[in-house]
Amino acid sequence: MATWLNYPEAAGHAFFYLRDPAWVETVSATERSTYVEDSPSTVHRLAELRERIESSVHPSSTYESPERVGDQLFVDFETLIDRLYPVGGPDDRTHPERASPGVDGSSDRIAS
Repeated sequence: MATWLNYPEAAGHAFFYLRDPAWVETVSATERSTYVEDSPSTVHRLAELRERIESSVHPSSTYESPERVGDQLFVDFETLIDRLYPVGGPDDRTHPERASPGVDGSSDRIAS
């Protein structure tokens, strides 16, 4: 994941989603150990990584809970797809001249 930080030209194509640190307080004490690092060196490395992500050219956002990150992913990827493949653009498969053959070999092109 962090490899994309080395490629600034991928800005707008690599997204980083960071969990709000306060979220772990909402889970039970027994579950919390799954989400919290015990090792001081690992905690330090994760903090450095988070800072590197937040200061990079890549979009990053902090999500409040795992349930909420899906909403943000949907918005970000829908926006990316719309930007890369705009309606009416050269890759728009809804356009008759660019429609692909169907699974059965038939064409889904509109007859003129």
